Formats: sequence, structure tokens, C-alpha cells
Amino acid sequence: MPASQSSDAELETLISRLVRRNREAVGDLVASSGAGVDLPTAWGLLGVRLRTRLRDHPPRQRDIERRLCIPHGVLTSFYDGLVAEGYLSRDGELLLLTDRGRTAVVTLGDAWTSWLSEQLVESDSERAVMDARVRAAIGRIARRLMAEDQPDLTPA
Repeated sequence: MPASQSSDAELETLISRLVRRNREAVGDLVASSGAGVDLPTAWGLLGVRLRTRLRDHPPRQRDIERRLCIPHGVLTSFYDGLVAEGYLSRDGELLLLTDRGRTAVVTLGDAWTSWLSEQLVESDSERAVMDARVRAAIGRIARRLMAEDQPDLTPA
């Protein structure tokens, strides 16, 4: 459990350890989040959201496929399904979150933050403070991981 004086780096380390030790919890968390999405849909929506935030504009499917080292077009039916379900829209080659997609992402983020905070603190009074710190730490970790995997996404 991090003390209130814990550095951001210590919190990020604790979060990383929790995630590594509880990998099976991710699927359970997505299922119980209330977002109404399955794990692949969560992956797709969160990926679009993160790439949009890091580059300050929506990603193109071909860029995601290139970074995953898969041939262009492999994810077409996957993203077309997310469009058909109303989570994404397409503007030319760009993938955009719809209101429904943004709602799912927020719900997933809230569930993830809540779960991590529960793991890190014991009292409800500490949770409110920890939630904000956890959200910030998750953002930093995600940006760093995305930038490591995708050098052209390094934030400015």
C-alpha cells in the first residue's frame, strides 16, 4: 500500500506489479464493469482512445495494423463490427469514438481505477485521493507503453 508521500514512480511500480500478478482479473473486470463490452471490444476502444490522446487526432486502421506488424486489412472486419455496433465511426481512414464508444471507455476507466484503488488502500476515505493518483498513473503508464511500442507516438 503506498503512503500518501509515495512518488509517482512508486505508485506506477505498484500498479504494474498488481497487473502482472492479476492478469486474469482484466477479463473479469471488463465483464463486470457495466460497459457492456467484451475484452476484444475493450481493447479496440481503449486503443483508439489512447492513440487519439497521444497523437491529438484519431488513428487510422492501417497505422494500428502496421504497429501490430499485421498486414493491412486484417482488422477491417473487427473495426467494421465496432462501427456496426455504434462504438466507432469512420471518417475516411480515421477511426473515431462515438458517444457510445466514449461512454464505454469512461466506464472501463472508472472500473479499472476503482479496482486498482481497492487493491492499494484499505479505507474509503483514502480511496478518493487514491483514485485521482491512480488515474494519473494509469495515463502515464499507458503513454509510456504505447510510446515504447510505437516510437512515432512519443508525446510532444
